[in-house]
Amino acid sequence: GIETVQIDIPNAWDIQAIQQTIAELIVEYCDTELKLNATGGTKPMSIAAYEEFRSQDLPVYYVHPESGSMIWMHDKEQPVHNISERIKLETLLAAHGANVIEIHRNRPRSKDIELAQTIINSIDHYGHAVSELNSLAYSAQNAALKSNMISAIDSTNREALEDLIDLFDMHGSLSQKGDQLQFRDKNSRQFVNGLWFESWVYHQIIQLGHSTPGIHDMAYDLTLDRQLERGKPVRNQLDTAFLHNNRLHIIECKTRRMKGKDTTGTDALYKLEALKPIMGGLQARAMLISLLPVPDHDKTRASELGISILESRQLTDAQAQFKQFMS
Repeated sequence: GIETVQIDIPNAWDIQAIQQTIAELIVEYCDTELKLNATGGTKPMSIAAYEEFRSQDLPVYYVHPESGSMIWMHDKEQPVHNISERIKLETLLAAHGANVIEIHRNRPRSKDIELAQTIINSIDHYGHAVSELNSLAYSAQNAALKSNMISAIDSTNREALEDLIDLFDMHGSLSQKGDQLQFRDKNSRQFVNGLWFESWVYHQIIQLGHSTPGIHDMAYDLTLDRQLERGKPVRNQLDTAFLHNNRLHIIECKTRRMKGKDTTGTDALYKLEALKPIMGGLQARAMLISLLPVPDHDKTRASELGISILESRQLTDAQAQFKQFMS
């Protein structure tokens, strides 16, 4: 393999300091064949490194995010080289300092997708009831896997909640015992509490991959550790992630109702904004998918942060929305 050395850049936005660091590295490795890959890093880092390599008449290249071609920015006489290999999520994430602790690629069961599609096709009926069922499932984090009293839920549509409980009962995830819900097991409780929606989103990516050759790896429910310079690793969760032409796309899924002072949408957007460049570099993309409508102020914030939104009734046209997300 190729030996790598990690160089600390205290301030990724200080161009002069970065240039000084690069100049010192060029001197240190003057007896080796040096080339600069200017694809990643912050813009100041790329600019500073490019300027320093160019001043020393050293070759600089850029990897096209879609075609995977190496484009020479300095020493342009070199031919364009196509990088044919498609990397895996674990490899790309590791290259950005994230160690994959847990990852899932198994295909969702047909009955899970059928249940999810039933809810999404009737989102106006089931929408708010999903948030209420989430609350009941969350309350069942106990040894008996029993929820709080159903009658204690201040339901906006009691009939919809009862219909939704019946759906998951027929699915086999839960049963109603008097005024409480009894979950079959821990995995079933997690499924009812929102994992069904993540499974449906993952299924959509699988289906998209059949018609989009550029999609070459995908997974859901990822657990990652990022080792900082000091202290314990920072743990992060990704609901869904996939690679399209070696570009990372990350998705956060939400079934919770976002209203009033609830910060679910805002928190999710800031999480995506923080993780997008850390996990996948400047070319990475992020999307928030919500079963229910996203408030206007969160849509505005998402637009400012460069994060895509897929919500509520748009879910019935998810394939087209994903294609736009990748373009």
